[in-house]
Amino acid sequence: MREAGWRGDERRVRFAYAASVALYLAPVVLWVARAPARREWLERKCGRPVGEVVRGWAILLDHALDLADEAYALVARLD
Repeated sequence: MREAGWRGDERRVRFAYAASVALYLAPVVLWVARAPARREWLERKCGRPVGEVVRGWAILLDHALDLADEAYALVARLD
């Protein structure tokens, strides 16, 4: 973005990224986990058992929670 001439506050961009990932991933995991038809759909879509998919998502969710912590810390420093 800097190469394109943007001169804004990098913390705002990082906050937007961190918050959006954190807010998006958690509900998606819960949406799939709550209904058997969704789990079956996920297995078909990914071509693997839902347990394998969920283990991969757990890694992503852990990252998303780290980003949520980062977003929380950043928002306090934004004017």
